[in-house]
Amino acid sequence: MSDLELALKYKPYIMFDKAEPFEVNGVGYSILRTPGQSPSFRRELEFDKSKVDYVIEYSIYFDYDIQHMYDLEHIWVYVNHQGDIYDAEASFHGRFFKAMIPGHSQILDKTHLQIFSQPGKHAFLPEGYMFQLIPNLYIACNEKAGEDGLLIMDLFKDRISADMRQQDRVKKYIKNQFAFVPTLDYEYRPLSDKLFYTWEELSDIIPVRINEELKRII
Repeated sequence: MSDLELALKYKPYIMFDKAEPFEVNGVGYSILRTPGQSPSFRRELEFDKSKVDYVIEYSIYFDYDIQHMYDLEHIWVYVNHQGDIYDAEASFHGRFFKAMIPGHSQILDKTHLQIFSQPGKHAFLPEGYMFQLIPNLYIACNEKAGEDGLLIMDLFKDRISADMRQQDRVKKYIKNQFAFVPTLDYEYRPLSDKLFYTWEELSDIIPVRINEELKRII
């Protein structure tokens, strides 16, 4: 089975708030068959090869977060030697948590992890009600929508730029176009197979998309 076939076989079932204004714009996949550095996240992936055959890293890209342009989140699916999901983790605002609650596997259709996306912000947790613990859950989607402008990550700093005027335009565009009130009622939005690329391919696509979007809104 090819790496793409593996990525599609185990692609997560992501639950989004029904008022969520953003769609996934690309999914980069990497298959790690030995422990080592994540290709697209600042972490070492450590796992016991006697229990885990490989880890699938999903780098999930959105053109927008409710507070900024450019958003990259992650899900890691650990697959054992029998082809079953052994464990899973997911990103949460630059950190990561376990993506499965003990006693509640959240595995659907045998090979798909169900996980919930924070309204507007896209950080991941195993259950939707957990987002109610976030103090700025509603404020981030309303009063503070767009406040961070365009995020320019180190990976793309030589291919993306924005001056103060452009940053101000991005902030106003996000707030005016996308500010919303989360419902905390979630729905499954399937990830199209057409969204999947190797991480190397997606990392080339992202700056092109951002620059095109900047031209459109500025």
